[in-house]
Amino acid sequence: MTPDSVLFSEELVAEAQQTAPDLVLEVLSLVTLLGNTEFFIVFLTVYYWGVSREKGVSLLAVALTTAVVSAGLKEAFGLPRPPETLHLIEASHYGLPSGHAMSPLLIYGALLYTTDSLTPLRKVVVGFLVVVPISLSRIFLGVHYPADTLAGWFFGGLLLALFVVYAEMETEKALIVAFSVSVPFVVVFAGVENVLFGFGGLTAVAVGWWLRTDADSLDVTTAKGVLLLTAGLVVVVGGWTLSSGLSGVYVFVVAFVIALFVVGYLDVYAAVEETVASRL
Repeated sequence: MTPDSVLFSEELVAEAQQTAPDLVLEVLSLVTLLGNTEFFIVFLTVYYWGVSREKGVSLLAVALTTAVVSAGLKEAFGLPRPPETLHLIEASHYGLPSGHAMSPLLIYGALLYTTDSLTPLRKVVVGFLVVVPISLSRIFLGVHYPADTLAGWFFGGLLLALFVVYAEMETEKALIVAFSVSVPFVVVFAGVENVLFGFGGLTAVAVGWWLRTDADSLDVTTAKGVLLLTAGLVVVVGGWTLSSGLSGVYVFVVAFVIALFVVGYLDVYAAVEETVASRL
């Protein structure tokens, strides 16, 4: 049952939609994609393969941890979304906290924190310009109440603060922190598919990082690097698309396989390239 509060007001959501021009709503329907799970899968894969493995694995761990925590919190609160008559895009299940508020704050915030080329003020400004439109888009599109967004910012902020505290730790220790945050939710909400997805991916990230070699990131300024990046993304996106209809423990297995491929792709390619070179 929805609490009796202006922050859970259907009228407020409806009024926001009515006052926004159609063009704005169309733009927001695109902006909201920047907070989708599918986008983060591609974005973080590209970052890990083409920018930085060291920072990339931390971002992968952060993203998968927030997937576990967000799904667990939704189950814990069990609060509904606005009625479907207000939905301008597809959305289902519980609403609070908003994953499109929580995930962008944590993931983009962590990325900006590890970006050395920006001053602290610029990091805050860029973060605000990215996170706020994604978060508020869910209200205008009718799939979240304002309370859902505020809760997403609150819990995302807590996890971001934790990430900042441990940002300078060795990667292995940071992964331990990610597991420490995730495991309680897995124990309590083991039957929730999004929890299984996040934890399956997090487990694979830890395994893949433990098995890693010294393989470098891809040089995406070359045709070869772009080809390898594209080929890898086809596998990742294809695997995710083909498995999207699975349920139960299979979700854990699929997430594990996809994440292990992401973390180990550079190592496998480097090993194959070295083997081929030694035989020529």
